[in-house]
Amino acid sequence: MVLRFNERRATEAAARLLKLHGGRMKYLKLIKLLYFLDREALLRWGRPVTTDRYVSMDNGPVVSRICELILDEPAPGPESVWRSHISAPANWDVQLMREMETEELSRAEEALIEEVFANYGKVNRWDL
Repeated sequence: MVLRFNERRATEAAARLLKLHGGRMKYLKLIKLLYFLDREALLRWGRPVTTDRYVSMDNGPVVSRICELILDEPAPGPESVWRSHISAPANWDVQLMREMETEELSRAEEALIEEVFANYGKVNRWDL
């Protein structure tokens, strides 16, 4: 089964992690936490939370479409869900600009986000 990337789901998960971290985080750490979230969801439920695909990079695996949302200049036209809630990177950080209503994530997925953050949220981005 091929999952289509759902930017809203990915943004909701990222926004929740940012909120748990005080609203700001190094984007490498955010990408890693989202990867760990999907890995655990795949192990438990057989499906990811973010619906992203994964690529191997020099500093380990990352969620590729989310990485593009963070690093690429947005296309002209209406603002994306991501950019309307999460800032462009500045000094390697991204920031939650405004909170999101949870529309896509289940309670179990929200609980898993909190569990992943509890397990890895204090770990340095390079150690992740």
